[in-house]
Amino acid sequence: MLLPIDAHPNALYRVDGALWRNRIQSYDSTFTISPTDGIPNIHHNGVLSPVPSLPGVKVFDDRILHYDAANPLGSVIHPNTGTLITVLQEPYLKVRNPQAPFMQIQVSPAK
Repeated sequence: MLLPIDAHPNALYRVDGALWRNRIQSYDSTFTISPTDGIPNIHHNGVLSPVPSLPGVKVFDDRILHYDAANPLGSVIHPNTGTLITVLQEPYLKVRNPQAPFMQIQVSPAK
């Protein structure tokens, strides 16, 4: 069973106060060391409604709820098993790092 988890589960809103569709909600879902890119030039009904860059989230801790009731179909309630998954390195920060050609993670129990 696959359960995608969003690193930034808080709902994203357009400038008109309505929720962005889930395709936009999930743009920042990857756990990463780097900040998200943001979507500066996105429009809704012809009105500029940028989505900001957000800080990178490098640790998944399943003791923390990754759910936002404001957007129940764009976030999930997952089990708490005491698992931590940490991103230690990633291959593409801004320039490819030939010394680190793959993502390295660490899976460990929460203490």
